[in-house]
Amino acid sequence: MQRSQFGQMLRNPVYMGKIYVPETENEEARLVNGVHEAIVSEDLFLKVQKILTNRMETNTHLCAKEKLRDELPLRGHLKCPQCGKNWTGSISSGNGGKYPYYHCEKGCRARASAATAHEQFFQFLNTLQPPPEIIDLQMAMMEALFKAKEGDRGQQIRKLRLEIDQHKQNLLKFDQQRFISGDLEADSYQRLKTHTLGELDRLNLQISDLEISDTAFQKYARYGMSLLKDLTWYFQEAGLEAKRKLLGSIFPAKLTFEDGKYRTDGLNPALAIILQKTKNLESEKCGDIVISENVSGGVPATGLEPAPYC
Repeated sequence: MQRSQFGQMLRNPVYMGKIYVPETENEEARLVNGVHEAIVSEDLFLKVQKILTNRMETNTHLCAKEKLRDELPLRGHLKCPQCGKNWTGSISSGNGGKYPYYHCEKGCRARASAATAHEQFFQFLNTLQPPPEIIDLQMAMMEALFKAKEGDRGQQIRKLRLEIDQHKQNLLKFDQQRFISGDLEADSYQRLKTHTLGELDRLNLQISDLEISDTAFQKYARYGMSLLKDLTWYFQEAGLEAKRKLLGSIFPAKLTFEDGKYRTDGLNPALAIILQKTKNLESEKCGDIVISENVSGGVPATGLEPAPYC
C-alpha cells in the first residue's frame, strides 16, 4: 500500500461505521450510519483526524519556519516593484553592526532597508484603521442583524427537536412491531431503523451547527473589531507568528513597496467594505492606500485563527 492510499484509509469514515452520502438536488451531503459493523470507535476516528490535521499544518510551515526571522516579518508578503517577483530578505554586516533589508530574490536591483520598510508599513496600517466610532457603529449593525436572525435560529432548533422526538417515537413503534406484534420482518426492521438513526444523526448535527454559530460570532466578530481599533499597535506588539497571521488575513495578495509607499491588489473583503463605508461617511480618501476593485481573495473564514478541520 502506498503512503497516499494509507492516508486516505485513515480518513475513510467507513471504518467507524459511517457511509458518506453525496449531495443531491434535494438533500445535502451527509454521513449516515452503515449497516456494517464499525471496527474503530467514532472517538478514536476523530482523534486520528485531529492528529493528521495538526501534522499537515506543521509540515506545511516547516520550510517557512526555517527562514523566518524577527528582523524581517514582511518577508514572503512583498513583491518586487520592478519585475513582480517575490521579495526576500537578508541581513548584512558592516560598521560593527547588522542591517536587515528586503530585496528581490531574482536579482533585481530594487531593495529597501527593513527599518524604512517597517516605518512606512506602520503608517500604511494606520490608513487601514477606521475611526473608533465607525467600528462601533459597524459592530452595532452586525449585532442587530445577528439578533434579528437569532429568533429564526431558535425556531429552527425547536423544529428540529420536534423532528427528533418524532423519529424516536418511530423507533419505539418499529421495536413494538418487530418484537411484540411481529408485524415487521427482520430486514424491513433493520432498514427502517438504520434510516431513522441516520436521520437522528443529521438532525443533531444541524442543531449543533446552529448552537455553535453564536459562539463563533462572539469570538471572531467582536475580537476582530476590537483589533481594528488598534491595528498598528497590535501588529507592533505581536510575535512573529502572529504578525504573519495578521498579514495573511489582511492582505490575501502581495504588498508592493516603492518610493516609500505601499500598495496592494487585494485586501480582506470585510475590511475593504468597512473602509469603503468609512470613505463614504467621511467623504474623503483613505490616505495613500491603493486598493483595486477586486477585493476578493483567499481570506481565512474564521479570522486570525486556523480554520478547524471539517
